[in-house]
Amino acid sequence: MKIIDNLNKNRQVPKSKTTTFLLPILLSKGKTVDLFLKEGFENCYIYDDNKLIVVYKITKDNSDLDEKLKDHELFEESIDIQDGNKVGYIFNLPDKYQDDKNLILEGKYTEISTDLKETILDFWGLSESQNYIQGILYGTKLGKEYYDKELANTDSKIAENEFFPIPNSEIEYFNNMYKE
Repeated sequence: MKIIDNLNKNRQVPKSKTTTFLLPILLSKGKTVDLFLKEGFENCYIYDDNKLIVVYKITKDNSDLDEKLKDHELFEESIDIQDGNKVGYIFNLPDKYQDDKNLILEGKYTEISTDLKETILDFWGLSESQNYIQGILYGTKLGKEYYDKELANTDSKIAENEFFPIPNSEIEYFNNMYKE
């Protein structure tokens, strides 16, 4: 998952949990993650109850974004952000993932559907048994070890029986990050 940090070395905003757990929903069959994870990638945010928005800083290296993302079957529209310095691509969130989105926002990662768990692991190219994300999603020893090492001594709010922080709505929602 360090690919995101490498794409945006000068990140001005914290990485959203929407990027980690909901962006993978947008990867359709036959597509690869580089459709979304391109130079200038900032974050994926919740746009409204049934939409996600993927935000990019405009660079010469991502000039083909419009062409590729507007062909996506869930694409709805694109918007200019910050006087055209950034662009956001809005996608419909499939109905079958609405409950999963709500569980993620409550920090109940172990309760999301197996389908989404597998989609997340596939998207990020993670082996199911050798990473902390798998441990978070399935509530395994690796998730507990990650929590004990990285989060136990922080003031992060964690849902009961979970090993990862509840998302901060100030970071997860587009309208909170880009107030008009």
